Amino acid sequence: MILITQNTEPSTSMADASETSINGRVPAVNISETEEFYEIEIGVPGMSRENFEIGIQEGVLTISAENEIDIEEEDEGYSHREYCYDSFSRSFKLPENVNVNGIEALYENGELIITIPKAGPPVDISRKIEIA
Repeated sequence: MILITQNTEPSTSMADASETSINGRVPAVNISETEEFYEIEIGVPGMSRENFEIGIQEGVLTISAENEIDIEEEDEGYSHREYCYDSFSRSFKLPENVNVNGIEALYENGELIITIPKAGPPVDISRKIEIA
């Protein structure tokens, strides 16, 4: 997969086109390639598939997530409240040899797996990807 990184020439190594996080922590990503597809794996425990949004626009795959936790306990003489908000976004420039209509995502056991099949000529399309 050729990925265009910020302020660099095209590269055959896998790196982010961009990344952001509200708390400074961006989940690690593993990227692999076979003859048939590319696969992106992101370790994000503690979330649910509803926390994620994955989309493609102008050849860029963007993965983002938001998670909000609000715990409140009250008992005799004390109250306890914790609030946590976490979010991140990572973007990847897709190579021209992918089938954007065949992209699939699965979130299971704290890991988000995105499978990107290889295909023929490039197609410029925008779409939202549902997570199984």
